[in-house]
Amino acid sequence: MGSRGFLRALTAGAALAALFGLSAPTASASPTASTSPTARWRPTVVPSPSGGSYGILAGVTCASATSCVAGGTYYSASHSTLPMIAAESGGKWKAVATLRLPSNALSGVDQSATGTPVACPAKTSCVAVGSYRTAAGLGAFIATGSGHKWGTAFSPAWPKGAIVPPVGYLSGVSCAGRGTCVAVGGYTDAAGNGEPMVVAESGKHWRRASAIRLPSNAAANPDAHLTAVSCPKAGDCEAVGTYTATGNQGEALAVGETKGRWGKAAEIKLPKVNVEPLAELLSVSCPSPGSCVAVGSYITLSGLMAALAVREVRSHWQPGVHLTALPAGAATGNSQLANLNGVSCTSSQCVAVGQYTDPQGGQLAMAISESGGKWARGVQVSPPPHGASGSAQSVDLFAVTCLRSGSCTAVGDYTTKSKALAAMAATRT
Repeated sequence: MGSRGFLRALTAGAALAALFGLSAPTASASPTASTSPTARWRPTVVPSPSGGSYGILAGVTCASATSCVAGGTYYSASHSTLPMIAAESGGKWKAVATLRLPSNALSGVDQSATGTPVACPAKTSCVAVGSYRTAAGLGAFIATGSGHKWGTAFSPAWPKGAIVPPVGYLSGVSCAGRGTCVAVGGYTDAAGNGEPMVVAESGKHWRRASAIRLPSNAAANPDAHLTAVSCPKAGDCEAVGTYTATGNQGEALAVGETKGRWGKAAEIKLPKVNVEPLAELLSVSCPSPGSCVAVGSYITLSGLMAALAVREVRSHWQPGVHLTALPAGAATGNSQLANLNGVSCTSSQCVAVGQYTDPQGGQLAMAISESGGKWARGVQVSPPPHGASGSAQSVDLFAVTCLRSGSCTAVGDYTTKSKALAAMAATRT
């Protein structure tokens, strides 16, 4: 799939896996009255660092409706793909830092860093994670800081049994508080198999990463990874991702941590699926322990990529739901494609963001709200004014964060009229 193809999620686990060879709620699916039928999303351009271009934002966290921190990637003036941090203050966005990669990063155009999901447990304390190129292949990084001040990124200690030199990446991070963050991703073991991993912070120290036990039907080489994690309480987290089952089916998984101990991952039951469902959960949000919503995509019986949502109730994951209520004007039949990349939940509602196609073949961004276990019809999230139109339109939203006030901020990228890729944010108030 090309860089401008459908679901250009460079930070998603599946895309990373394909690129680097690591792997590839009881909710109503019918339209209901929206919890905010007149809600409008205000898009804005987020600039890349000086001299850079082609920005993508992959993660966001907000202290208020007009104060957020986002992580992403951009193409530098030296022709390297580098991780960046952007910040919003008073409603205005600007790039504030280029993260410095570990010393074993390849130099020049080969750096190819991706990702940068970000979490900020305090105003002056943030954590960003991602991946970068090493001589061995792909390395994972963790960076800490805030505002313009970020330390040099470092690699975590890899799980016991990891291949030497190590290969892997981090694609999600969540912090229940300062010094209690958890990052997730994937690594290659000594046998060359792709396995999921978690790494936890305790105080100012990051522990050795550990492997996650997979469902009993996992293939010998499960090509597994975790894409996202949510920790409503220190020691109580939920992570989601994907793995390959016997028979070569790509299945979605979820795994929980309770009182500091990670359990065995469980397969998520899907709606009626294709022989090869290629299911993956890309984001999870837990307002409280044992109560979560995760979103992603899977391949339906008709062979189309569809938006997937699944709810955890009292620590039990219910079967996944195919969300069919796409925005008005979405493509239908064999032209309909949809995916959800990010979700954020408060105690009263959830908001998920992703993409869908229109009849002209354009890729549009959408947001879907959930309340009381029912999903509303999706709404289109427009790009900034100079975005491309028609079949050339390509808008992606990769992450969203919502506050108890009801305001939400989503981040991603879009294609301009001049066919350039630019980072964007959109705010719903």
